Amino acid sequence: MITIKDLLNKLKDICGNKHITLTKGIDFNYDETSKTLHMIIKNGIKTNMQKDVSAFEGWALIFKANLGEYIDIVTLNWNKYDEPTDKSKEEWRHFNRFLYRVDKFEKLYSDWFKAETQNNSWEKQVKNEGWSSLVLNKEGDRKLSEEEEKFSLDNEHEIEEYFKKNDKLKIELKKYGIEIDEVKNQFPIGIFNGKVEKSNYIFTGGKSAIDLYGMDEKNKSFNIFELKGYNNIKIGILSELFFYSSIIRDAIDGNIEFGEHKNIENYKLNAFFLVQVLHPLITENVIKLLNVSNKRIEYHVLKYAIEDIKFD
Repeated sequence: MITIKDLLNKLKDICGNKHITLTKGIDFNYDETSKTLHMIIKNGIKTNMQKDVSAFEGWALIFKANLGEYIDIVTLNWNKYDEPTDKSKEEWRHFNRFLYRVDKFEKLYSDWFKAETQNNSWEKQVKNEGWSSLVLNKEGDRKLSEEEEKFSLDNEHEIEEYFKKNDKLKIELKKYGIEIDEVKNQFPIGIFNGKVEKSNYIFTGGKSAIDLYGMDEKNKSFNIFELKGYNNIKIGILSELFFYSSIIRDAIDGNIEFGEHKNIENYKLNAFFLVQVLHPLITENVIKLLNVSNKRIEYHVLKYAIEDIKFD
């Protein structure tokens, strides 16, 4: 009889790391007969998706991609009584974003992923709340605080600034057939109802943003980058980039309005993991699985070496 512990040991063997653990924020159960992995998410339905306890997309992709011979189906459940109801609190906006993520992931990977908790859904939420239209807040470079401006190779905002100020990233992208004139940072992905103002927040806002982005008007592509420093190695990067890609794809398709109108209809979307090192469980098979059902989103891993970065 194969147990979840056995599957974890197989993951350790695959990535060559005996110290791998599963998040305690998700209960993992395996049914060998049906070859089904059941995930029961706890507080992750109303917390930051960067945390491993919330990153259900990442865990689902990792198990399915690396252990496909043992897993045909992955299910997701959560306790409906944990769903927040106080709309004045940020956790309600985290929950809205969670439902959106579940909807996008389930539709894309419907052949092997199923959300079984159906008392609420993204489509029901949109209808019940009477949201007339979904609007992204306006883009604009984020200003670093005085503390963030201090030199540090571990400071991701400093590394963002580095890639903005020189041509290294732009030169590297040409290998992918991508030509961008300017690398910008902190593309905001707060979602509002109809009008961009604080009272109309649907998703969390504030510091929620895509790290780096750039337009290739010649080849018609929108290019986004999720940047992580050496000490920031989490499963959550999968959920982050998947979510950001879904938002931008919806915006390109006209399902979500940009705060400033852009002529980007039919643009391709390239999504990059811009990292020094990925979590060991994020294997090549995981990246392949990310891409297998995406026709107009292409995921890439782009690694940088910190010793090559020189701050002026």
